[in-house]
This record gives sequence, C-alpha cells and structure tokens, in this order.
Amino acid sequence: MFLFHITNRVFTQETTINEQQKNIKSLSVAMLRRNGFVCLINKINMKRFALLIFAAIVVINVNAQIGTTSVAAPQQKEQKPVFDSTQNFLGSTNVQSYVGQILYVKPKSLPEYGYEYFKRIDINPKHIYGSDSHYGSNSEKSEFNTKYEDLVGKYFKVDSILKRDYFSYIFYLTNTNDESDRCCFIYSSNYKHTFPFIVLSHFNYLRDTYVGKQYIIRGYWLSHTDIITGDSIKINDNSKVTWTVSKLTVVDNYNKDLAFVVKNGNMTTYIDAERFENEYEPNGGRFYYEKDEWDSLVKKYGLTMMKMVLDEEIKVGMPEKLLYYSWGKPERINTSSAGRKQYVYDKSYVYVKEGKVVSWQSYE
Repeated sequence: MFLFHITNRVFTQETTINEQQKNIKSLSVAMLRRNGFVCLINKINMKRFALLIFAAIVVINVNAQIGTTSVAAPQQKEQKPVFDSTQNFLGSTNVQSYVGQILYVKPKSLPEYGYEYFKRIDINPKHIYGSDSHYGSNSEKSEFNTKYEDLVGKYFKVDSILKRDYFSYIFYLTNTNDESDRCCFIYSSNYKHTFPFIVLSHFNYLRDTYVGKQYIIRGYWLSHTDIITGDSIKINDNSKVTWTVSKLTVVDNYNKDLAFVVKNGNMTTYIDAERFENEYEPNGGRFYYEKDEWDSLVKKYGLTMMKMVLDEEIKVGMPEKLLYYSWGKPERINTSSAGRKQYVYDKSYVYVKEGKVVSWQSYE
C-alpha cells in the first residue's frame, strides 16, 4: 500500500512534469509561431518604412534641385565727379568736381584793390558779406577785399563745396603749404571774371598738349611786341614762319592770364592760351595749324593756295574744305535742284558746286 502510494506519487509527479514539458513545448511553439509572425510583420513593416524613407529622400532631392538663395544687394559706391581738365572755369556745370583740385591764385592787373570773395573759414554761409568777413588784411582800396600780398601766388586745395544759392557756392580751401591757413571763397557760376584761380590740372593739360610743338599761325593772333627785347614784330608772310611753343606761363602785361610763349629764331612773343583750345576763330576760319599738318596741306594744295587760306582769302576753284579753313563755318547753307550750294556768310554769298568754289558775291 505504501509502495503503491509512493509509486503512484512518483507516477503522478512524472505525469505532471511531462505535462509541464508539453505545455512548455506548446507554449514555446506558440511563441515561436507568434514571434515569427511578429518578425514577419516587422519585416514587412521595415520594408514599408524603408520604401517610405527612400521616397522621402527622392522627394527631398527633387525639391532640392530648385532652391532659393539670398543674394546681398550690390554696394552702391559713391561716384566722385571727374574734373574736366580741358576747362579752367566750369560755370554751373559739375561744380562739385572742383573738390580735390589745386587752385593757384593768379596775379591781378590792379593789385591795390586786392581780391574779392575770399572769406574767413568760420564765416556763417548766410552772412558772408561785411567789412569784417574777409580773409586776411584789408586791401589798399577796399575794406571788403583781401590784401593782394596775402593771397597772390598761393596754392589752395579745395576740401569741400557747399551750394549757397542758385548760382553761388562756398569753396572751403586749405593752403597746400600750411594746413593751418584756411579760408572760404565765394564761387559765382555766372561770372568767369570773378574766378581768380588757375586750376593746376588745367595748366598741366595745356602744357602737355601744346608745349614743344610747332605751328603756323595767323599773324594778328600773336602779340606784335617781342617780350624779351620790347621791339615790334613785323612778319610779311606768316605762311613761311614756324613758331615753336616754348612754355606756358602767366604774362604780366597780358591781364595776368595764361599765355603760350612762342619762338621763331630771334623772335619771342606770346599768344592767348585759352584761344589755342579752339583752332577756329569766333565766326571765322582756322588760325593755326600744326607744322606736320601744314606741310601735308601744302603738298596737296600748293603753298599759294594755303597762303590765301592763312590770309582769309578765297578764289574760284578752291576746294570746299579750304573754304571752311579760310572763312569758317557759314551761317547756313542753301541748296538748289541743280546741285549747287550757297554758303551764307556775313555780307557774302559763296557758291559751291561739285566740291569747289565757283563764284561769290557780297551783299549789304
């Protein structure tokens, strides 16, 4: 009985163990099946996820091909006005371009009256006139002007310019040899004669353009006094006289303006430098030719014809080009159906056909 009981107990325990093992095995199989399904599900989901990521990357890459980039606005650099060195007095044109220029105070023909329009550096722009507003000492003849000796021959740099009203400006100046020496100058754009300066860059332009060259010049544009000897200069045939420009200077007895000193052999005289900036006379023909050009014209048209041009004469058969050189640009040109031109000059008609003068007549 006891043995049976023990055997039954052992059998019962083995059965219980076997059942537990089966249950564990069943549970393990179920779990494996479940995990496999889960893994399968996860594997499918991972594929989907990967596809979604790939699609997103493709979309991002496609969209990245067209993008927006911020571009900084270009820097606007202030354009400094350029001074026209072919001019000395600019009038109302581009006045601000005087800034930075060096101005030479030229001599005056009446020094006892001194210089007008130079004012103290601390002057109120609205109150620039008065006997106590001028720069330096009083002139001999006017309490409103600056003494001649206080300014003549000085070089000033234009530091800045203030527009005062419609036609006047205030130039703020510093002495190039003494920075403590400063003043103002009242610039009037309407009156050239009130500008007492020679702009250094203009002087350099004239010197570099003309000095050292040779010219044939109409005689009456030259001074008829030799500036070295004081003797009178008489020239019978200007077409045979070659003048060499030796230097550019301020001539004392010539309104203190710039002039070219010209030489021919033992003769030395001068000619207005400003006049040389335009080779044509006012309402007239050419008054000078560079030597090389003159020689070329003589070779082409002959010395007799070119001498007539230099003497402001015309003749039948003269080429139309030389008519311009001799008498200058006409007031107007009338044309006819026959192909003839009528050049209208002051008190003269000149008729041109096929490029040559055919006749002329005077009128009142």
